[in-house]
Amino acid sequence: MSVHMECELVRQIPGRMRFAVPYMRGNKVLAKMIYQHLTRYLPQAKIRADDATGRILISFEEQVDEIIFPYDVNRQIHVVSASYFAHMRQVQMDGVTPLPIVIPKEEPCDQWRNDDEQRLPPPLEQCSCTDTSRGLTVQQVEQRIATYGYNVLPTPRKPSVWRVMWSQISDWMSLTLVGVAGVSLLTGRFFDALTISLVLAVNGTVGALQERRVSKETEALRQLTSYAATVIRDGIAQVIPASEVVVGEIVLLEAGDRVPADGILIEAYGLWMDESMLTGESQPVEKILQENRDVKLDTGVANGCAIGSSEAMFMGTGVTRGRGKMMVTAIGANTQMGVLASSLSITDVTQTPLQQRVHALGRLLVFFILGTVALVVLVGIWRGLPLSHMLLTGMALAASAIPEGLPLLITIGLTAGVRRMGKSSALVRKLSSVETLGRVTVICSDKTGTLTKNEMTVRHMWTAKMRFHVTGNGYDPRGHITTTFHDHDEQSPAHFVEPLARLCVLCNNAELLYNNKRYGMSAESPQSMHADQFAVRGDPTDGALLVMALKAGIDVRDMAGVERIHEWPFESEKKRMSVICKDEQGVELIAKGALEEILARSTFLLGETGIEPLSLASRTKMIDEAQEYAKKAMRVVAVAYRPLVDEEKQWLTEPQMNDDMRDQLERDLIFVGIVGMIDPPRSHVQESVSLCRDAGIRVLMITGDHPDTACAVARDIGLVVDDDNNTAVLTGEEMERMTSEQLADAVQRVSIFARMAPQHKLIIVDALKSRGQVVAMTGDGVNDAPAVRQADVGIAMGKNSTEVTREASEMTVTDESFSTIVSGVREGREVLGNIRRALGYLLSGNLGEVIYAALAVFLGMPLPFVPVQILLVNLLTDAAPTIGLVTRSSKTRRVSQSLKPQRDLLDVRYLRQIITHAVAISLPTLLVFALGLNMSQRVAMAQTMAMVTLSLAELMHIESWHRDDERVTSPIPTDKILRATFLGSFILVIGSIYSRPLQRIFQTTPLPMPYLLMAIGGSFVAYLLQTFERVRGNYYVSGCRKSLETSPSIGS
Repeated sequence: MSVHMECELVRQIPGRMRFAVPYMRGNKVLAKMIYQHLTRYLPQAKIRADDATGRILISFEEQVDEIIFPYDVNRQIHVVSASYFAHMRQVQMDGVTPLPIVIPKEEPCDQWRNDDEQRLPPPLEQCSCTDTSRGLTVQQVEQRIATYGYNVLPTPRKPSVWRVMWSQISDWMSLTLVGVAGVSLLTGRFFDALTISLVLAVNGTVGALQERRVSKETEALRQLTSYAATVIRDGIAQVIPASEVVVGEIVLLEAGDRVPADGILIEAYGLWMDESMLTGESQPVEKILQENRDVKLDTGVANGCAIGSSEAMFMGTGVTRGRGKMMVTAIGANTQMGVLASSLSITDVTQTPLQQRVHALGRLLVFFILGTVALVVLVGIWRGLPLSHMLLTGMALAASAIPEGLPLLITIGLTAGVRRMGKSSALVRKLSSVETLGRVTVICSDKTGTLTKNEMTVRHMWTAKMRFHVTGNGYDPRGHITTTFHDHDEQSPAHFVEPLARLCVLCNNAELLYNNKRYGMSAESPQSMHADQFAVRGDPTDGALLVMALKAGIDVRDMAGVERIHEWPFESEKKRMSVICKDEQGVELIAKGALEEILARSTFLLGETGIEPLSLASRTKMIDEAQEYAKKAMRVVAVAYRPLVDEEKQWLTEPQMNDDMRDQLERDLIFVGIVGMIDPPRSHVQESVSLCRDAGIRVLMITGDHPDTACAVARDIGLVVDDDNNTAVLTGEEMERMTSEQLADAVQRVSIFARMAPQHKLIIVDALKSRGQVVAMTGDGVNDAPAVRQADVGIAMGKNSTEVTREASEMTVTDESFSTIVSGVREGREVLGNIRRALGYLLSGNLGEVIYAALAVFLGMPLPFVPVQILLVNLLTDAAPTIGLVTRSSKTRRVSQSLKPQRDLLDVRYLRQIITHAVAISLPTLLVFALGLNMSQRVAMAQTMAMVTLSLAELMHIESWHRDDERVTSPIPTDKILRATFLGSFILVIGSIYSRPLQRIFQTTPLPMPYLLMAIGGSFVAYLLQTFERVRGNYYVSGCRKSLETSPSIGS
């Protein structure tokens, strides 16, 4: 959707301005949004936005205190238009559909606003904090929440229960049943009319209850995925739900955060924002604080912040880099996002791809069934049967045979899958994601924290003086550092390891905890401490370096006198972190990171005799040492430093140091040493990788570590073996030299990707998708968001993943475990299998009814049932069994058969299975009907016998579809819920025969015992027929397995 975002000033006279907005013509939603925005922006003016002509008229008194410039109005129109079209582009990409919007004709602004929108915030001068370092007080917050409400966007009103029930019976097939009831009433068949009405009421009630349950669970999922904000209240930084942010709030922002409300900037330190959701521009925008501006007195920015302003902050936008502080000026419906939300209502439960394919299949069935029913009616009339009776029969047969509840059935199945996944630490944001999970063919996983525990432990160190070995496990600081010196192990002298350990502490942001308190504050003696109570707050790599320094005897408290002047945080692209520290001895820069990055910036070495030039031999020795560490699955971190000269110290007075300054300072470093740390694999990862391999799902490991480290970890988890052809490793540098075609070929054979930056993930996703793969991509950092969004299934790892990444993902794995991802894929496949089984059961039963009725009429028999009886059969055999099948959970957690796109519901073997079951149901029922006619000479008796056979035959097919991976199944379901459904339906069938009130309603007649046994025997014949065909052909099991193994869309 490409739109030219310019409007033209058509005319300007004193008191009036008229603008032409070509793209507003015929767009009532956009006209409404522009009207609302300009009404807020120009409260002293009268606004009229006409979508019929695409014109906007602004009229105001000539004597105004403030001059209104056409440029400002043009900019505001652009703000709203950009928001609208950017949102519509996102709607098209996400595959969701805007709900129809009714535009009020009179006073649209007043009628459109709800009560929350009427509670506009006060002017900013009444809300601003007098001290931005302390923020608001608790009393101020409570007062503003009570007065102006919570920071939530307008939500569409939920339909009433009666409206939901009406939606269940307002489809055209239910209206067919209404027609049947009407015809019955006109022909004097009052009991038929009453019975059909009761059936409609039951269907509507069940459907309404299911829909309300789905709605509640979807809303609960939204609550689970809601985000938080860090604010300052009473001088203390606090993390609160974003919905509790109020006007005047001071909000702290850092990379990965989402802005909780509209506001103005107070502080900015290299702050870059992603405003693509408002502007449609993918490039980040830098936010810079304007000079000489008093934030507390600036009231003109409160509700008139223009998109693109260097100081304006908007709800929903994401921080991609840097950090900052903002003051909230608008919340909820009064934000830019609120303007959009008040005019558009979006739902993510409409028309998943699976539902679309089910509709396509449903249309084919409708044409076939209606054609067959029409032929039955015509043949009956030609045979001289009553016209009214044939019309009733035809309408009842059509209404019963066509499964009008298929869309609801799909929604129930997807919702059940989401609910089960939520219990296993996988939170799914959209129902359609469950379906996509079931089709995943490639999982791209981070190594650290997903395949491994992300609990680093230093094992080896190297300096120019000697090598060191570190004992201990995890984050427990109780351990020793030893060295191999003169061919024997001895306790390492402290002065040998002290320089390296000291630098590791200074260039570090982690904090060691014991029992959730800072280490050193506990009264327990070190000997009584439990190892599992130690934890790290911060980066695990920093935590491992901090623990190593404690083992080396470094007292972290002695470092409190060292002042950190500046910091460049670790970035995946640069693969290093640097700090500038000052103490009594001077100012020095300390850097740590990947060996190649630190080594490339080093020209000196801290050797045995002091600082010496870094020779080629020393470089080679370091590289060899690092490779030995990497082969043992260790992460390698190099450390260097450099004292700053007086000229460089002057740069520290600059408010912000750019990348050029950083490059100048990070040169001629003094290399100190190498640290090797291990991150053990998570439990059950090897088993999960093996399951993926058996299911035809490729697992790709993506890491920023050394290639040898990546290979060692891959062997530990069973991703590759020594004789595997996939042991090739692709690095980020090699990838950048490849053409698109070469890369697309490489990702088909390579499983290990090392030295990768976040932007490389996006390239890998695109290459895999170009080869037709369905890709799942994991991520946690803000830089992972583009790749996570581009993947078919984006997965945010952990509760601590950034808000931007969670918003871009379809699923959040709260325990960060790869096994949970595999469980999600398995659950998605089982959901697809459940839907397929439920559809097969439903369609085969309905098709069997049509075949039975058609054969009876074509063979010159009497009508095989009365309309109310076929409705009874469907009432007993359709709803409860299909819901039980579609919501079943596999206790054995078997990896289900994958369903291939575009072939899953129209696969020849699947359709043949449906037809086989339908024939197995219809032929014995027709035989029982013929025997009943011959033996009793009474049509009512034969119809009752056939109804019993038909009902039980369909019920005995439940287990056949439930256990579709077994050759022989029991006629009675083994699942508790399905067995209860079977027994309940059987009792109701018998009750309809022998209960006098039910006999009158369903026009049945009591069956003598021989006749009843004959009817039940007919259903067993149907069961034996489908079992024989299953054993002989075994269509579903062997056929699907064969297609799974040979399908190019599964595996590679």
